[in-house]
Amino acid sequence: MPVQFLYDAKGYLTGVVDSPFIHDNSTLIEPTMTPGVTPQFIDGAWVGAGGYYSLLTPMQFYLAFTTSERMLLKALATSGVPVGSALVNPVPTVEIPPDSIIAEFWNTYQMAVSAKASIDPNLPSIQEALAYLANPTAPTPAVIAADRIQPILQGEAQ
Repeated sequence: MPVQFLYDAKGYLTGVVDSPFIHDNSTLIEPTMTPGVTPQFIDGAWVGAGGYYSLLTPMQFYLAFTTSERMLLKALATSGVPVGSALVNPVPTVEIPPDSIIAEFWNTYQMAVSAKASIDPNLPSIQEALAYLANPTAPTPAVIAADRIQPILQGEAQ
């Protein structure tokens, strides 16, 4: 029996079936799987990069940040970074105040934890927040490097 890969109306992979019957929205072409990304079937081919990111639990999302990223994120969301703090390189010579955009991102994350809700990496607000963490407004230092955005969206534990 042929293995068929099922996809929804937007082309996102939804399942696999081993059946002699041909199913609507199916293909015999096997997708290449990328962790954290749901492949999309477009124009007769699977598209993995830029596909649909899988929903993340709050813990998966949290652990996608390194320990130092999490510490700096929390400091910038709440109290700021004091003079001489090792959280920032180079070490700051003036106090860095809390950042309101980072505070909003952290508060949204905390609400997801409280509500036991999934984090949807496909939301523009999540992607924009991560872009801001990589390139914030001065004097706020970058929390993550730009090349960390994709692994975080995919929920890759650090």
